[in-house]
Amino acid sequence: EQGRDYLGRMQNASERMQVLIQDLLKLSRIASRAKPFEPCKLGKVVADVLNDLEVTIDEKHACIDVGELPLSIVNLL
Repeated sequence: EQGRDYLGRMQNASERMQVLIQDLLKLSRIASRAKPFEPCKLGKVVADVLNDLEVTIDEKHACIDVGELPLSIVNLL
């Protein structure tokens, strides 16, 4: 069961890495084509980061409290 959990985490991390690579490629082209800014849910960003760090958080017995976060306006390539 623990092995399946680790495999699931690795798959999630690889999917996020793929999105990161795609976003970096888009960012490299931003100078040629400007896109409008759009709202971004910061709570989702924090949830993804906490998911990535879940093992470390558990190992350190850390407690992360996140309150409500506003929408941020970003350029969504």
